[in-house]
Amino acid sequence: MHYALIDTAVRSDAMQVLLWHTQDCPSTVRSLFARQPERNHAHVGPWLVALDGNLGLQAWPKPWKWKWGPWLG
Repeated sequence: MHYALIDTAVRSDAMQVLLWHTQDCPSTVRSLFARQPERNHAHVGPWLVALDGNLGLQAWPKPWKWKWGPWLG
C-alpha cells in the first residue's frame, strides 16, 4: 500500500478538492483528527490517503515524487 498525508490547511478549498477526488473510494481517505478532540477542525487538519485503488489519486503525487525523491514510493 502507498499512502500520503495531505495537509488541508494549505488552502481553504483543499478539503473539498480532496473529497471530490476520493468520492468514488471513500474508504481511501481518513481525517487524522477523527475521534480526537480536534475533530471539529478536520477541514484544516491532516488527512491520511490510501493511494492504491484510486486512479485519480495515484496520478496526483507523481510531480512530488520527482521533486522530493524516491521516499514517496
